[in-house]
Formats: sequence, C-alpha cells, structure tokens
Amino acid sequence: MEKTVNCKCRSGCRNRRCVCLRSNEPCNENCECVDCQNPLNGVEIDNLSICAIQNIETYKALTQKDLEKEYELPCECETVPLKNLMGDYSCRECGET
Repeated sequence: MEKTVNCKCRSGCRNRRCVCLRSNEPCNENCECVDCQNPLNGVEIDNLSICAIQNIETYKALTQKDLEKEYELPCECETVPLKNLMGDYSCRECGET
C-alpha cells in the first residue's frame, strides 16, 4: 500500500490531529514533523485490523505470552493464538471470518 499522506506536526504526532495517525499510518521520511512520537512508527500494520491499529497502545503492551495465548473462535471449531486474530482470520474448519 502506497502512503499518500505526510504530516507537518509540531506537537509530536501523538493525537488524531496528525494526518498520518488519523489515516492509520506511521510517519515516514517525507513527513516534516518535529519530535515525532506517532505510536504506529516501527509497527508492522499491514496485517493488523483497523481496530488493532486504532488501539495500538494496547496492542504494543501485549507480551509474547499474551500473543501466544490461544482463544476459541466464536464458531467453536478451533482455538487460535491471539497473534493470528489481530487481523482477519478465517476458520480452517468452517471458513467463518
């Protein structure tokens, strides 16, 4: 996905006034921000759902143990590690997403 927005923030890119953060994107070298603290910087967002991106502080606080913990899918066909559920996941048994 090609990024088309670039910010010029002077207050650290920590809130939704930042056009990059509002667009659910990290800042990049084309941005003219000062003291950038965009929480999406350094996070591989391509496989994350919009919900995970919008709650990135909670996502970043997860430990490897948290990400490995398995959860039963609502369809009850299988259990899957949380890390696999951060984006779209289709059940291997019934195909439910």
